[in-house]
Amino acid sequence: MSFKTILATAIIATTGLVGAPALAEPGGHQLIATLRSAGVKVNFGYCPDESGTMGYFAYRTNTWMDARVQICTDVATTTADRWETLRHEAVHVAQKCENPNHGNTFETLTSYSFLKNNSTNSDASFVMSAYPKAKWMIELEAFTLMKHSNYTITKMVNRACFGR
Repeated sequence: MSFKTILATAIIATTGLVGAPALAEPGGHQLIATLRSAGVKVNFGYCPDESGTMGYFAYRTNTWMDARVQICTDVATTTADRWETLRHEAVHVAQKCENPNHGNTFETLTSYSFLKNNSTNSDASFVMSAYPKAKWMIELEAFTLMKHSNYTITKMVNRACFGR
């Protein structure tokens, strides 16, 4: 076993990220640490009650108590899918940080023109078919931004949740 493998195994074991994608992903450790600093638990595991869902962000209305990002390893089966799903859900955390005290309201982080210029037609079609109209903008933003690096999403979460 290589030193890198031993180190990655130790990190996963000590952080409780059993089932987590390898933390060797550039910026992955920082993204997970930033989410945790924001009071959000990050879990990787099976989601038997969430059929077909790659992941989700859950929280209690008007509070961060029990806030968590769950990555469903039974659906997001590849490392790439798990990281992309984590970035998607991290965008939702940042959206919620932009408007933390207004029930289930999320604020977009980008502009309509950014989404128009950067989203794909397939993402837009999927969002319009899979989500209620009230969630189209926040979901399209999350699908568009999840393709960015862990570093970029970490910066967005830091800016939205901590003002830095």
